[in-house]
Parts: sequence; C-alpha cells; structure tokens
Amino acid sequence: NNKALEEYELLFRGAFLDSIITAQERMSLEEKRLELGLTVALADEVEEKCIPANLLKYYQTVEGVLVDGVISELERSLLDKRKKQLGFDPILATNIEEDYLRTFGRS
Repeated sequence: NNKALEEYELLFRGAFLDSIITAQERMSLEEKRLELGLTVALADEVEEKCIPANLLKYYQTVEGVLVDGVISELERSLLDKRKKQLGFDPILATNIEEDYLRTFGRS
C-alpha cells in the first residue's frame, strides 16, 4: 500500500508541475487511484500535501459550481469572491475555469 501511495504521489506531482491539475489529468489520476486500490481519503491526503491550500480550495469551488455544467451569474459572483478571499491569481483562476468548462461544461 505504501508503494501504491508513493506511485500515486509521484504521478500527482508530475501532473501538478505546471500548477494546474486539468480536468483530463484529474480523470487520469482517478483511474490510476482505482487501479492502485487507493481510497479517496488517501488520494485526498496526497492532494492536500502537494497543492497549496488556497489552490485546492479554488479547485473544489470550481468543481462544485460546475456540477450542472455551466457557470451562472450567481456562481460567477461566488468564484470572483472566492478568488479575492484566497488571494488567488486571476489568470490562473481563469485557466482552471476554462479547462473545467471545456471538459465538463455544456455546449
């Protein structure tokens, strides 16, 4: 189990080299987590260890608002407030949002 956890962490760190976990990378990591037999809790521990807290919180917020595949005006306001609250780079935030919209959004 330790070896599987180490392998997952290496893959996660590799995916996070550019400071963004794309939606595609997220799906690949999930497949690898299942293949390695790791629990969601263990994968979350790796994520928390590797990603700065403010970035992790922003990812979680974006994933939460995109449950229905769109970002409404109210959700846009929430994301803007969250960016300011977390002291988040607006360009990085936009890149994350656009990637998730491309992958999970509705046309």
